[in-house]
Amino acid sequence: MNKRMFSSTLAASLVLLFNTSSLQAQYRQNFGLVRPQPEATLPKGKAPFDIPVRKAKLAPVQGLKSAGEGVFMMNEGWEMAD
Repeated sequence: MNKRMFSSTLAASLVLLFNTSSLQAQYRQNFGLVRPQPEATLPKGKAPFDIPVRKAKLAPVQGLKSAGEGVFMMNEGWEMAD
């Protein structure tokens, strides 16, 4: 890059950097409501709430079975987390 091109690029960059009065910039990040939404306008569902019901825990069963040398199958004694 030669000196003339560098100086014109630098000048243009400085003009853009310091001439922010003519540029429209976003000064607020959130354009949402300033206050919380009124309760009367919030959506209301008609479905009843689901009440969690605890399931009985089963006694652990030993389910490790040999399926060959160094190979084991576990098809009992484990449970998936709900």
